[in-house]
Amino acid sequence: MNYVRFALWSALFVALAAVSPGGLSSSRVAVAAHHLAEISEVMVGFNGDSSVQFVEINQRSVGQNIVMNSRLSAFGPSGNFLGVVLVVPGNVPNSGDGSRWIMATPQFELAAGIQADFEFSPGMLPPSSGMICWGSPGLVPPDPSTWDPSNPNNYVDCVAYGGYPGFAPSGPPNTAGPGDCERSLTRIVPATFDQLVPPMDTWADGTNATDFTLAPPSPTNNAGQVGTLVAGPDTDGDSQANCRDGDDDNDGISDSTDNCPLVANPDQVDADGDLAGAACDPDDSVVDFDDDGCADGDELRLGLDPANTWDFYSVPVPALFAAPNPEATFRDHRVTAADAQAVLAYSKRSDARAMGMLYYEADLNLNATKDGWEYDRSIAGNSPPGAPDGVITAQDAQKAFAQAKAGLTCS
Repeated sequence: MNYVRFALWSALFVALAAVSPGGLSSSRVAVAAHHLAEISEVMVGFNGDSSVQFVEINQRSVGQNIVMNSRLSAFGPSGNFLGVVLVVPGNVPNSGDGSRWIMATPQFELAAGIQADFEFSPGMLPPSSGMICWGSPGLVPPDPSTWDPSNPNNYVDCVAYGGYPGFAPSGPPNTAGPGDCERSLTRIVPATFDQLVPPMDTWADGTNATDFTLAPPSPTNNAGQVGTLVAGPDTDGDSQANCRDGDDDNDGISDSTDNCPLVANPDQVDADGDLAGAACDPDDSVVDFDDDGCADGDELRLGLDPANTWDFYSVPVPALFAAPNPEATFRDHRVTAADAQAVLAYSKRSDARAMGMLYYEADLNLNATKDGWEYDRSIAGNSPPGAPDGVITAQDAQKAFAQAKAGLTCS
């Protein structure tokens, strides 16, 4: 660039620096068409989608819209230069103090409902710890091949976050990440501009640790359109979207180990052993592993054994030998006094109460189980009923009545 053009830019921006609000220093020769600007907002990931990314630039004076050939670059969590994310392919039409523009991924545009001024592909901006830099060292952005993008001082502004360990022109870094899936890393303190310029220092200056905070995103393109990014859902109503809430159902169990992360179940019951808890697994409420008429999840709730076919004393009612339609008479998933009466009826009938007898060996309801077994249990004190012992007695009826009195009901 020749000396005459340099002098014209110098005169223009010295005047602008003297009158511009927000901390512009009149002692600095602000000789640039894009350098009175700052990174104002960054987000890498939204609502669980890491590909939703944007970087917003805020112009701090008029004439800061000549941004063609400026670079957006990324530095990694170990302080290493990751590469150039975008060479800005054009200028933006609008300028002025507070006029903004954004670089973003196509996924951001879909999520936010606005068009970014320039697009880049996801995958390079560090999601937790790193540094993002934008700009160039020239009066206007020079040919990108003429300057070193791995030198952070060659940019307009850099924001370091997540405890970034490398050199940061506006260090120390902010402890937060570049958003938390719901909020963006947003500038709350305007950048200052002193006499040090690239390659000695970035054009914009400040302290990343205190200049930025996590806040609801408000990405604004150069046309003045503000994107809408509202994360959700918030299952437990604790004002934290699920994507950043470590316990979405507020049951005291971390989502990383909770077998029902969206349904409160502090007991973590998993009756069918499929690693999905009974509270959110339809199988757990309908599977009856031992085929005793009580679903596995209910058996655990009632203190019964899902693998014990005989401990739930629901029986066909009325007694099959007395049923008007025995083929349609089966257990009904609950134990009532009627169940105990049916067991007692079998214990009193001389041709039904023991193995080898007519109605003990019969299968009147055609369910491939001899009828005596449906009413017979082995009884041992206060232990749950066990497998049939070959004789139906009053003790069997008493055990059935005890369960009825306890109100054992299954779904």
